[in-house]
Amino acid sequence: MTLATRPFLVIYIAWHPEFADGPAIAKALYEHYRRELYENVAGGTGLSVIYRSAPEPSSHVPIGIDFAEAETSAMVLLIDEQWMADPPWVKWGLALMERTDAAGLGTRVFPVAIDSAATKLGITEQAVRWDKWVGVEREERERKLIADLTYQFCRMLRSYLERLKHPAEEEGALEQYLRKVQLFLSHSKHDTHGERIARLIRERLHRGKGDSLASFFDVHDI
Repeated sequence: MTLATRPFLVIYIAWHPEFADGPAIAKALYEHYRRELYENVAGGTGLSVIYRSAPEPSSHVPIGIDFAEAETSAMVLLIDEQWMADPPWVKWGLALMERTDAAGLGTRVFPVAIDSAATKLGITEQAVRWDKWVGVEREERERKLIADLTYQFCRMLRSYLERLKHPAEEEGALEQYLRKVQLFLSHSKHDTHGERIARLIRERLHRGKGDSLASFFDVHDI
């Protein structure tokens, strides 16, 4: 008999049906996380990405999310003024956040503030501030969103895995096990542009997330 296995990570993307850009942003995230890049995490076709936008029959909000369907669950909420102007959707989002907090390290809500209306939920500190990327082209916004979410997904998964290794530790104490990811940047001595490119990569990796990465770069011994 073959034992059923749950996916390690499932990403849910929710947006209000009246948010015009919701489907396009969700599609960009779907196409990124379903790539072969994530086969080592999910196998086969990349990570599972599930939409939550269309209300279920006889309801004004989407069906609920069953955390038991995966080892870990990440809920990305694209919150805009339409969402905030719709009381049932506000209630749905808040209930999801409460359930997530109670479920532990394997689940987390990742709010995205599409506009300033999202700040009314009191989620400013943990929200990805799409609304702050004024004057940035749409494709660049999507790249920034993917980068921020990927970083946060990694932190969630690292915390979850450390919990499995240290089940008796309090949640706050797990931070001590989350060591910085160390990168070694190398290039050929015969490459006239190697050092410049390696430095640019290092600067780019540290930009905005300098507390999450440690790197070793020895100019004199590469």
